Amino acid sequence: MQVTTKEAMYRLLAAGRFGNTVRTWDTLAAIKASGYTRDISIRARERSNPVRLYHVEQCDLLRELSARGLTESDVIFCEPPPDGARTIQGELALLPSECSGRGADNLYLFASMVPKPMRFALEEGGKHYEGAAALLVLHHFVPHEDRQHLLELLQEFPGHVVEFSTFARRCGTLNRHTVIWECRKY
Repeated sequence: MQVTTKEAMYRLLAAGRFGNTVRTWDTLAAIKASGYTRDISIRARERSNPVRLYHVEQCDLLRELSARGLTESDVIFCEPPPDGARTIQGELALLPSECSGRGADNLYLFASMVPKPMRFALEEGGKHYEGAAALLVLHHFVPHEDRQHLLELLQEFPGHVVEFSTFARRCGTLNRHTVIWECRKY
């Protein structure tokens, strides 16, 4: 299977196909119907996400969307994770063997240990790791079961990038340390 659109990725993510993630809602009415009452983060449905709205009070959601010329149909609403508990986050991929020059040793990781939402964290402290160095960083920061899951996703979705955050405490739909944000080939 190839995940070549953000729409398909969100559909699979909401269905639990990629494992542990945060709760998401398509509409404000769905948030209300769920009984969820805390802050919300907002992600754009389009490929390049210009929206950077994190921890917005629910009473301010419509105002924040309107101020940016957005409607509910332009975005996905998400339960924010515990930002201060982030230990590592980034993008993980398997490079084609000819790119890595190391045969099977082709793991690639772009990651940050800055405890902020991912875009800010990668801009502030993102570092590139390849091969054994990437695996060593994952071993240090990502619990075994979550690390295995990340590597299984890379095998199951060849040529894709897995975007993830790992936290010092359990969170998300499956109550694990690592949240999968995206698995994509676009």
